[in-house]
Amino acid sequence: MAILERSPYKVLDDAVKPVKPVVTTMILLLCLWGFYEFTVHGLLWAKNGAFSAGKFYYQVEHGEYLKMITMMFWSTFVQTSLWSFIANIYFIWLFGSTLEPRLGTIRYLMLVLACMFGGWYLIGLDIGRASQYVYLGPGLVTCGIIGGYLIFFPEKKISPGGQLRSYKIFKNEKDRNPAEAFGISPFIVIALFIAYQVALHHFMTNTPYNIANMKVVPAIETFILGNLLALGLVMMATANVGGHPLRRLAVQRYQQLRALDMTHDQAISGSARLLSVPEEQVKTWVARGGATLPEKSK
Repeated sequence: MAILERSPYKVLDDAVKPVKPVVTTMILLLCLWGFYEFTVHGLLWAKNGAFSAGKFYYQVEHGEYLKMITMMFWSTFVQTSLWSFIANIYFIWLFGSTLEPRLGTIRYLMLVLACMFGGWYLIGLDIGRASQYVYLGPGLVTCGIIGGYLIFFPEKKISPGGQLRSYKIFKNEKDRNPAEAFGISPFIVIALFIAYQVALHHFMTNTPYNIANMKVVPAIETFILGNLLALGLVMMATANVGGHPLRRLAVQRYQQLRALDMTHDQAISGSARLLSVPEEQVKTWVARGGATLPEKSK
C-alpha cells in the first residue's frame, strides 16, 4: 500500500496562514441578530434590551451580577435603524479584522469582552442612578477595539474594506509601497467614527424615547482600556516589554517559523503575511532585534 506523504510546501503554507477574524465575524452576526429583533419587535423591545442605569445600580446593590452581565452583553448588539446597523458593522469589521489576526483569536476575545463589560460599567458609573436614558449599541466596544488597533502602527493606511493585505509565501517580486497597498489613513476613519457617534448621539437624544449610544468620558476610558489591554497582551505573548508591539510580534513570528526549518527568506515572508506588513519592514525589525539565524547547513 502506497504511503501518502504530505508535501513540505503545504506545511509551510499552513504555518503562515493568517488567523481568520472569527470573533469579529461573530460580533457582526450578533449585530445582525439585534437589528432583526428590532425590525420584528420594534422600539419597545430595543428599550427593554438596552443598558439602564436603574437596573445597573439595582443589580449591583443586590448582587445580581449574572443579570447585570446579561444586560451588558445583549445591549451591545441592539440596533435601532438600518443605517446605524450598517455603520456599526463597518467600523467593527474595519478595525476588528485588522486587530484580531495580530493579537490572535483568544487574546482578541479577551480584549473585546473586557471592553464590552468594562465600557458599560464605566458608563453606569458616569450617568448616575437618576439618568432617564437607556444606552445601546456597539459604540463603546468599538472604541476599545480602535484603542487596541492603535498600538500596531506604523502602517500609514488601512484598507477601507477592512481586508488585510495578502502575501504569498514564495514570490520573487518586491513588496509594493505600503501607501499603495492600503487605501485610506486610519486617522481619517477614526475621525469618521467619532463624527458618526456624535451625529448618532444627537439624533437619538433628540427623540422622545430617551435612548442614547454612549457618553464622551466612558468612551475615552474604554479606548484607553483597549489600548492598554492590547499592549499588555502583546507583552505577555512575546515576553518582552521593550520596543514597538508590532516589531516584537514580527520577531517572535520569525523565530517560530525558523524553528519549523524555514529558511531566513521564507520566515521573513511568512511573518510579513501573518502580520500584514511589508517584508522589508520585517527584515529591518528582525535585523535590529538580533533575531536573524544562520541558514541551516545542507
